[in-house]
Amino acid sequence: MTAAVDYVKAFEAIRELNEMGKLKFCPFCKNVRDLQLLDTRETFPDRGWISYFINCPDCGTCGPEADTPEEAVAKWNRRAEVKDDEV
Repeated sequence: MTAAVDYVKAFEAIRELNEMGKLKFCPFCKNVRDLQLLDTRETFPDRGWISYFINCPDCGTCGPEADTPEEAVAKWNRRAEVKDDEV
């Protein structure tokens, strides 16, 4: 059995990461201010398990699913480096 997640703290942590610039921008639309931490309870209620992912509400991009909010952030941030002139 997995440990219970404090959802309020997890969602506040995402907001703080956004404000501190620790969450990378959306790779498709470059949005960085409004990224959200979502879970699959609402999108897939009959699935039988919960996973987390980062979502860009501007363009609809979703990051890879993860078992914890922290892992979702790490997976969102894990990508090839982009040079400034390519952004």
